[in-house]
Amino acid sequence: MESHTILIVEDERESREFLTEILEFEGFQVAAASNGAEAWEYLHGSHQPCMIVLDMMMPVMDGRQFRKLQLKDEELAKIPTVVLSALSSAATADLAALKAFRKPVDIQALLQVLRANC
Repeated sequence: MESHTILIVEDERESREFLTEILEFEGFQVAAASNGAEAWEYLHGSHQPCMIVLDMMMPVMDGRQFRKLQLKDEELAKIPTVVLSALSSAATADLAALKAFRKPVDIQALLQVLRANC
């Protein structure tokens, strides 16, 4: 695993850039993908971040599709994943995520989870 790299999977460019800036300011290395397919490709390029921040609603491959694939892969399933959704946390309960945040995300709460797990 890459020690302090967070993989952000978010289709909205502004949100992805905002999260990247904050996390880098807080000392994390950040990799970003605009959908689940890009994230899947990144993970199969032998990159294993210490954590994944995953948006649920995206084009190409959404967060639910990505997470189901991730959980089927023995190595990738070990990477802690936080999901971000405009929907209620009950809508993401079946994804075995470390934590689910409702958008707009509470940055301090997200940072607390990231620091505790990376």
